[in-house]
Amino acid sequence: TNGGNTFSTPAPVTPTNQEARFPAVAIDGAGNVLIAYYEVGQSPSTLQAIRSTDGGGSFGAPSKIQDNDAPQISRPGLAFDSKGTAYLTYTSQSISAVSFSSVARLTVATRGQSFSTPVTI
Repeated sequence: TNGGNTFSTPAPVTPTNQEARFPAVAIDGAGNVLIAYYEVGQSPSTLQAIRSTDGGGSFGAPSKIQDNDAPQISRPGLAFDSKGTAYLTYTSQSISAVSFSSVARLTVATRGQSFSTPVTI
């Protein structure tokens, strides 16, 4: 509210029982905030997203991004378009004794809400 001269006290965004890593943050034109992160505190690790509709004052419960075709997921990337659609990208990795493969995956959420089934791009 003062052009970035001061900031509010930091507050946790994710639940205290989660170990969030590699966050990606995007804010749409209406001020809604979406954070995607890799949750490593549970097995298997998962990609999750959490949303704020009040400019980051509070956040709803995290939602898991389901991707049964991605055995390992690495750092997410996140952006909104001008219509408020969120685009979440990440890398799916497969490692075996003889090979390593990595493909880019994409999932889309209209108005930053529930994400579609991820696809390889």
